[in-house]
Amino acid sequence: MTPRTARQLLGLLIAITCITVPSAAFATPSATKSVQIWVTPDKGDTPYGKVLFTGAIGDYGKTINTDKNGKVDSNGDYVKVVLKKGTFVVDATAIAKRFAHLAPKVDSSTCSAIISVTHVPITISGGTGSYAAIAGKGNLNFVFAGLATRYKAGAKKGQCNLSGNGPTTASFSTITGSMSVSL
Repeated sequence: MTPRTARQLLGLLIAITCITVPSAAFATPSATKSVQIWVTPDKGDTPYGKVLFTGAIGDYGKTINTDKNGKVDSNGDYVKVVLKKGTFVVDATAIAKRFAHLAPKVDSSTCSAIISVTHVPITISGGTGSYAAIAGKGNLNFVFAGLATRYKAGAKKGQCNLSGNGPTTASFSTITGSMSVSL
């Protein structure tokens, strides 16, 4: 996996962590509820993904990787989460730092690779709509698995093409998170 692809997937990871729910969502402002997050990154080098929140927040929508200023950027360290009832921003800079030192586990006999990371921290803020008062911290889990192709010619003929420029036979990625939320 290339650093660019890892950063894109990381950005999507960010979008799925912990949030503080507006007090109107609970009977008492000090109540604590559980939220689960499910993200499916789009295929390829796009800055987009699909997200679903269950538990104390029942909402869905999309994620968009951005730079610090909110401009759409496939390599951005921030993620705008656009749900049906509002939006918020996830600061994923800590995720990018953590992924910068990771390499996939590769089985060269099958050209299969996997990257799995758990408990990656993020922070959220900047909400609108039902999430106008949102602020919080949380953790998420990330899994990427893929089958690379082999070089067909040249000095690397027969070796797995893990350059990030080569086509993959198949891939799977998911981001999940679970946390307690309160205002």
